Amino acid sequence: MVTSARSPCTLAVVEEQTPAPPLRPQRVTDIVDQVFNLYARNFGLVVSVAALLVVPLELVGFLGRLAIPPEPHFLGHGAIRHLTRAQVHTLLHWLAPELVLVLLLIALQLMVVIPLTEGALTRLVGERYLGVRSALGHLYRFALGRLPALIGLGVVVALLYVAGLLVLFLVLAVVVAALHGVGVLLDVLLGLAALCAGVVVGVRLCVAVPAVVLEGRSPFEAIRRSWALTEGQAGRSFGLVLVMVIIEGLASVLVGLLVTAAARGLGGTGQPAGAALSDIGSLVIAVLVEPLLVMALALLYFDLRVRKEQFGTEELSARLSG
Repeated sequence: MVTSARSPCTLAVVEEQTPAPPLRPQRVTDIVDQVFNLYARNFGLVVSVAALLVVPLELVGFLGRLAIPPEPHFLGHGAIRHLTRAQVHTLLHWLAPELVLVLLLIALQLMVVIPLTEGALTRLVGERYLGVRSALGHLYRFALGRLPALIGLGVVVALLYVAGLLVLFLVLAVVVAALHGVGVLLDVLLGLAALCAGVVVGVRLCVAVPAVVLEGRSPFEAIRRSWALTEGQAGRSFGLVLVMVIIEGLASVLVGLLVTAAARGLGGTGQPAGAALSDIGSLVIAVLVEPLLVMALALLYFDLRVRKEQFGTEELSARLSG
């Protein structure tokens, strides 16, 4: 049966599915198993969500690189000590469009592709708990409504890390200047401590995106919400993130090896055919592999709420409907 949305209190166009089991606390292995079950049962929709924006972005990058002038021949002649004025002009003529293209792709990736894809995938996981299937357009319309908050969240988190790095570099410089040789050893220890602190912060903020998407939180509210939900559960959260990162890393390495071997037969990635094949490999990773971590974090969010708030499908239904 198909139900059509007529008011804000419905879930838009959905199809009936087998109702999901009641929400309950789960082990890390249970969550990983559920990620792959959801992925397999909804493979077509997951891939469509991931590909809808990633494919056009890859196409823009590929066409943009074709339009950029070829690399100056003198760059391949080893070390260059002195450049003529003509060579400098040629180098700038090549670097300027290359830099513009890279900045454009990064901006589109951070401001559009990543937040919208994460929002749509998180919404998809939420609706699977209610046993409903929404259309691709519905998922992205919902994510589009959360786009400003998702962008704001990314900006705030990035600024937090940048501020932390600036403080770290300042402390390291002061320590080296004050203690000289001993300061170098202390700098290494401080660097390791800062790395651990960065990992801890990342883990404590790992469910901020679901808080934005499924609760409608603002960026700062989502950060506080994630910090509260992961309190006392940082070890489990880190374990899940680590397992998913390892799985994604192994899958990416496998795809990379296959692409490299195939590209070598086409003359390497420096040739147009090899470069195109490399782009296809990146596209395969983005579409087939990267959604796994986003789905895992959405499931972790539900698990944390079940453990701390006795969260159930009724409240989830009310959240998604509202």
